[in-house]
Amino acid sequence: MPGVEPGVTVIEPARGFGTPDWTAVWRLRGLLSVFLWRDIAVRYKQTMLGVFWIVLQPLMVTAIYSVFFGYIARIPTEGKPYPVYVLATIVLWQFFARTLSEAGTSVHAQQALIGKVYFPRVVLPISAALSSAIDFLINFAVGLLVISAMGYPPPLRVAGALLFFVASGAFAIGLGFWLSALDALYRDVRYLLSFVLQVWYFATPILYPIAAIPEQWRWVFWLNPMVPLVLGFRWCVLEGVAPPDSLQLALSASVIALVFYSGSVFFHRIEHSIVDRV
Repeated sequence: MPGVEPGVTVIEPARGFGTPDWTAVWRLRGLLSVFLWRDIAVRYKQTMLGVFWIVLQPLMVTAIYSVFFGYIARIPTEGKPYPVYVLATIVLWQFFARTLSEAGTSVHAQQALIGKVYFPRVVLPISAALSSAIDFLINFAVGLLVISAMGYPPPLRVAGALLFFVASGAFAIGLGFWLSALDALYRDVRYLLSFVLQVWYFATPILYPIAAIPEQWRWVFWLNPMVPLVLGFRWCVLEGVAPPDSLQLALSASVIALVFYSGSVFFHRIEHSIVDRV
């Protein structure tokens, strides 16, 4: 700007439908890494097992569900043992849910910091997503080892599971942009989010195959953008399960792109006024 001294950053309200300054985020990647490693350190500080909790959580949840839904309720699992069937997808859901939960409350969680120093606020939900991504990669590797040890080695297409991981992350971050901005305005968001995630979990075919849903109601489940991602992830990890529908995948990708873009625009619109609201 004319009349502004060199080296001085002028912060102005966002106008129109612009998105965050991604180049500024890249320039501050050092700050992003500080947030990332701090989140990881704080999460497992003063725990006896430390990072081993990352691995134990999906394994314990899978064991519990296997008893009640696999051996008692006898839910069909496309010819696979129930623990294998659930473990092949539960790691993806846990990544999505944790990313959405932490990104959606990231701004309010850092209210003391953002009131003292300026930095692109978009760094906060992104750092929350990255810390969840590290947990996922560890869980994914361990999950593949456990599934292989049970006699179901993954097919060659297993690398494609990472595409569904990226898509789930983009979806969670896009929703996180919306929720973190709204959480700064309305405290009800965080309480509602916990309830929505629980319902969403059971509305996604993780503990059961999509074929178990009556055909006349199946279209309702296809409205859930996570359904094609979960089915695609499972198809990449396990041999002999139904592949995702290509049309549903395309629709899901379109919804995710729209959510990510609109969320980043909305977050950018109120980014500079967040400090006055949290």
